[in-house]
Amino acid sequence: MREQTARKFFRIFTDLLGRTPFHPQFFSKYFLGRQVCRRAADLSGIVADLGCGFGPYRRFFSHTTYLGVDYPLTMASGRVKGLEAFMDLTCLALSDRSLDGVLCTQVLEHVRDPLKAVIEIGRILKPGGKLLLSIPFFYPLHDEPHDYFRYTPYGIKVILSRAGLKIIDIVPQGGFVTMSGEFLNLFCLHKIQNLLRAGVWGRILGLCIVPAVFSAAFLVNLACIVGSFLDRERRFVMNYFIFAVRC
Repeated sequence: MREQTARKFFRIFTDLLGRTPFHPQFFSKYFLGRQVCRRAADLSGIVADLGCGFGPYRRFFSHTTYLGVDYPLTMASGRVKGLEAFMDLTCLALSDRSLDGVLCTQVLEHVRDPLKAVIEIGRILKPGGKLLLSIPFFYPLHDEPHDYFRYTPYGIKVILSRAGLKIIDIVPQGGFVTMSGEFLNLFCLHKIQNLLRAGVWGRILGLCIVPAVFSAAFLVNLACIVGSFLDRERRFVMNYFIFAVRC
């Protein structure tokens, strides 16, 4: 079994789990999807999803003119479903004040010059244009070596203000209990991914234990849901979700 085939099978298997509690990243996916769904109605007109990937949030913006944008190297493998244009976030090929809204989820940590990227977002938004932004605070390394930053709510406020963007709301996502559960699940997922790169027998073993790992993730997620009442202080969070307006 080739490594590429094994990894493709693994990706299909995880995609089928979607945002169910069986998914190792259930909490981050659930929290983010819930906020995008809740805030999507606040956006109208022309909306760009910067760093859209497969376009998982496109369905929330059917009432707008949705433009899926991603970086060429990120999508080099041909994964272009839900994508309308290739652009560099630090040099967007869009006119000044041409958009009514921007969605940018879990992208700024992968940009070498986040201030320049945010200034570009401010440039393309019309006055009164709205930004939905999510950023990581505590999260493991991912998409290496292009993983550069983590953000506090105070730091992102400084960055956004320099681009003429005023924060209306910041929502912490997760807490210590849910974060700990997701980190444990991601650790197990990382070990499986290592096996899929470890030759034929490693790939066979990795695929064989996938069901057990996802079943364990389900139990961990259920336990964290029960214990989530301990997360009220929201100081140990995975991500922050920001709703901002162009001044």
